[in-house]
Parts: sequence; C-alpha cells; structure tokens
Amino acid sequence: METQVAPKIDLQARTERVCFALMQSEIDLAFSLLRLAEAEIRGGDDAHVRELVGRASTMYKVALSYLDVLPVCGQARVSLRRERTL
Repeated sequence: METQVAPKIDLQARTERVCFALMQSEIDLAFSLLRLAEAEIRGGDDAHVRELVGRASTMYKVALSYLDVLPVCGQARVSLRRERTL
C-alpha cells in the first residue's frame, strides 16, 4: 500500500510572493491616485489634489514598509533607500 506524501510547501516563499503582490497593488493604487490628482489639477480642485497626493504618499510608504519584513528584499531595500536619497 502506497501512501501519498503531500508536496513540501515553502510557506516563506509563498508568503513573500503574496507580500510582493500586495506591495505591487499598493504601488499601482498610489499611481492611480496620482493620475487622478493630475486630472484634478486641471480641474482646479486644489483641496482634492492635496488629499489625493497625501493618500498616494501614504500608500507608497506602506508599500515600502513591506520591504522591512521580507528577508529576500535586503538588496532591493538598500537600492530603494539609496534611490530615495537622490
């Protein structure tokens, strides 16, 4: 009688992939908010522009915070921090 062995699941790798997907979604949404802010600039709604840019900035910071919990992102984290200081 053969027993079936469940394939080894690398939870760390799966978690990292999910976190990367979430980070990408946060960044995509941040850029969408910036595009909307650009449209609002042409419409003259300065208050809404400031709100949208603030929300986009917050989302970008949240996305970067994911790098602190992903061990495989060490080199990417260094590159992004260097880029932010330029």
